[in-house]
Amino acid sequence: MHLNGSWANDDVVNFIEQAVAKHPNIKDRRHTVIHAQMQELQHIQRFMGNYDQFPIRTPEEVKKFSTVWTGVNAMEWQKADKQDPEKVGKDYNPVEGKYLDKFDTTTEHKGQKLRDELKIGADSLMRAQNVISSYFVDHTYYWGERHRDIFMGPGRAYNMSPMGWAVALGHRYAMHNDTGVTPQKPLLSIVSATTRMSSGQQPGGKKAAPQPIHGTAGEKKLEAEKMYPATFDGKEERVYHDFDQRITVLQALHAITVNSAFQHRLENQVGQIKEGFFADFVILGQDPFALEKAGNLPAIANIPVVATVVGNEVVFGFLPGTQPGDFVGDVEASYFNDNSDRSQSALSNIKEQPLAQADEEAIKDKAGAGYFGTVNFTADIASSGNVGVFAIQIMGNNLPVSGLHVEKFIDATNVLKFKFVDKADITKEGLFWVTDRELETPLTKDTVLKAGTAYYVNFTVQDGG
Repeated sequence: MHLNGSWANDDVVNFIEQAVAKHPNIKDRRHTVIHAQMQELQHIQRFMGNYDQFPIRTPEEVKKFSTVWTGVNAMEWQKADKQDPEKVGKDYNPVEGKYLDKFDTTTEHKGQKLRDELKIGADSLMRAQNVISSYFVDHTYYWGERHRDIFMGPGRAYNMSPMGWAVALGHRYAMHNDTGVTPQKPLLSIVSATTRMSSGQQPGGKKAAPQPIHGTAGEKKLEAEKMYPATFDGKEERVYHDFDQRITVLQALHAITVNSAFQHRLENQVGQIKEGFFADFVILGQDPFALEKAGNLPAIANIPVVATVVGNEVVFGFLPGTQPGDFVGDVEASYFNDNSDRSQSALSNIKEQPLAQADEEAIKDKAGAGYFGTVNFTADIASSGNVGVFAIQIMGNNLPVSGLHVEKFIDATNVLKFKFVDKADITKEGLFWVTDRELETPLTKDTVLKAGTAYYVNFTVQDGG
C-alpha cells in the first residue's frame, strides 16, 4: 500500500478497518504501508487497535489532531433545521448542518459501531492483521528542510516518517529507500532514523549545516503538543504533536533485519544470525553501537562493509583472518563492459582455474611485500578480437592507488604489466583502473585505499590475449 499523505493513509486505514469488521476470521495479512511519510499518530493507534488511547479516545481529541475523520473516527452529523439562503446557489443546494462531538452511532461499520466490532487491546482484530509500516526515513535527510520550510511546515515535518511512534506503540516497522530516487544505503538510513538530521545540501550545490528534523521538546510523550505555523506565511498556527521521532541504533537495525524478515514472512529463515537460519549477513569494519555510545552517529554511514556473506559464501569483501596473498576476490565481468544493447552478456563462461604451485611461488617471490593475490581464469568475450573488462575485489591497505600494480603472468620470465588510467578506457588491452563500491567513477592515483574497505580493480583483456 503506497501511502504518502495524511488523507491517503486515512482512506486505507478506513478501508482495512471496514474489511476486517466484515471478515473477522481473516488475520495476519501483514499488509505493508510503503513510505508512510505523513502517517499520523492516530493511524498507528488504529493499526494497533488502541481505540481507547490518545489521540482517538474522544471526538474532541480526534478533531484536535486529525485532518480527516473516517472509519472509527467518523462523527455524527446533525442536519440544520433550515438552510442559509446566502449559501444556496442556482444549481447547488447543500445539506447544511454540523458534526457533533460524538462518534457516529447510526451507520454500520462507522464510528462507535465500528470501534465495538473491531475491539481493543489484545483481542483487537486490527492488531491481529500485523500491519507493517515501511518508512522512507531518508526523506528527513534529503528533503527535510524543504518539507519543514516550504511544503508542510515544522509541525508536520517533524513527525514525518514517524518511526518513534511505531517503536513506542509496538507497531511493527521497517525502512526502505525509493530505488532510483535515493541510493540503497542502509547505513545512511540508520543515521537518518537515529539523528533525523538533514543533509544541509542547498540549491545550486551549496552546503550548509545540517538541520534537525524532529520535535524540539526532545521527549517521547505521546500527549506532548506545541503550536507551529500551519501556513507558509506563518499567519496561522495550530497545535501539533511534539514528539521526538529519533530511535536507537538497535531499533534501526531491527527495521532492516528481523522486522523486514517478518514483513516478508521469512522470520524463521533470515533476519537473525541464528542456528538453522540462512547464513546471510555482513561484517562491518566498525561497531555501530560503539559509535552511538561515543555520540558519533553520523559516522555510521561511512562504516566500511568488510564482507558480505550470502548462503554461507563470501560474495563481497574478505573475511577476518584472511592471509596476505589471499586479498583478491573472485573475477567477474566489470560494470564498464560495452554492452549497450543488452542483447547478450559481453563476457561469459568466466571460470577460475587452480594455479600451479610453482607458478604461485614464483609470483609471490616477484611481488614481494604488499602482495594482494593472484587469480587464474578463462572466459569468452562476445565478439572475436574484442576487449573485455574484468573486475576483481581487493581490500585496501592504507596506501595510494599509485602503489598498486596489475600484471599478467605468463611465466617467470614473461610478465605483461598493465598501465594505470584514471578514466575508464574499454578499447585497449592492458589497462586498469580502480573504483570503490559506487563503481561509476574511477579513483585518482593519489586516492588512499583505506584499510578495511573493499575496492574493485577493473582491467582490460583482448580476446585471445
